Amino acid sequence: MVESEYDQGRLLTYKEYYSDGKLRLEANYEDANEDVKGQEVGQGKIYFSNGALKYEWRFTSSDAVGFKRAYTEDGQIRFEAYYDKEGNIIGSNNVATP
Repeated sequence: MVESEYDQGRLLTYKEYYSDGKLRLEANYEDANEDVKGQEVGQGKIYFSNGALKYEWRFTSSDAVGFKRAYTEDGQIRFEAYYDKEGNIIGSNNVATP
């Protein structure tokens, strides 16, 4: 199942669910930095089927620095990276081994 909210043809929010009804993905594009090339825009989260956070990102117009992070199924940060307003990487860290 998918839920989405639009305003005058522009996608504002998006949610996607696993077949059992648990949330799989949620994204908010209301303040998305559309200038970032090759990266996710807006802010969002993806979850494992057990409900644990798998991946998150935030690239908004109101933030000077954007980020994305990946997690292991037990909640440890596996990878994180930070980006400037144009989408250039300014720092990253491989934290946990898979």
